[in-house]
Amino acid sequence: MDPNQTHNPLTPHFERISQALIENASREDTEGTCINLVYASYTALISLVQHCCSSSESSLQQMLMPILQMLEQTVTSPNANFNSNKDTQDMLAGTLQVILVKIGHTITGDIGNNIVKLLTMVFQSLKKVTENGLIAYSGLCVGMGDKVNVDDFGQYLLWALEG
Repeated sequence: MDPNQTHNPLTPHFERISQALIENASREDTEGTCINLVYASYTALISLVQHCCSSSESSLQQMLMPILQMLEQTVTSPNANFNSNKDTQDMLAGTLQVILVKIGHTITGDIGNNIVKLLTMVFQSLKKVTENGLIAYSGLCVGMGDKVNVDDFGQYLLWALEG
């Protein structure tokens, strides 16, 4: 796909498909079965975002905050539970990465700093650095370039990896 392409066949349906996949990931009617809607839904969403065109950037910008809020809720919710939230955290971090690679250049330094704080909070709640958290952070770095403040996060990573 040409990264400068403005439209593809899914462009007119991007927002509706994205929202439906996010809603599908939250369905509870498959709990206790071998069906993993979180994984399937977010994998499809990640692929959709990776292959979206430049005309979908405004939709991605609108999607960013809800994705960040969902990721935060996996840590701050009174029902936050590592075992039940792990798949969701992993897939939200992967989704965050591809969104940030696409639109990171449009994100302000303050929002970038808040994303770094959120990822650090996720790591602290798990008492470890996770692969998918690092993947989300790499998306932030790729998307924002030198606008992202790495000092605090780098210090936390060193502490976590050495400790």
